[in-house]
Amino acid sequence: NTRLDLPDGLKSAALEMRVFDADGPREASVSFNGNPAITLFNPVKADSSLETVTINIPVIQLKEGLNNIQMRHLNDGGMGYRIESMRIV
Repeated sequence: NTRLDLPDGLKSAALEMRVFDADGPREASVSFNGNPAITLFNPVKADSSLETVTINIPVIQLKEGLNNIQMRHLNDGGMGYRIESMRIV
């Protein structure tokens, strides 16, 4: 769970992550507060590299205060990935 202070009139938001080995087009997904999952790592990044991945988040999925962010590894035949850091921008 992550606590967010959302500014009034927020028009856009994104999840920015530093990820190692994000090379599978359907390797992972993320959902916010029980909303439908968003597929990560499409387009894919180079194999075994540390990359910045940014995905747009529908602002309506975020709320003031405590937010539940759920990451899922999906079975696409990949070996996995490692999230070094993440933040909402």
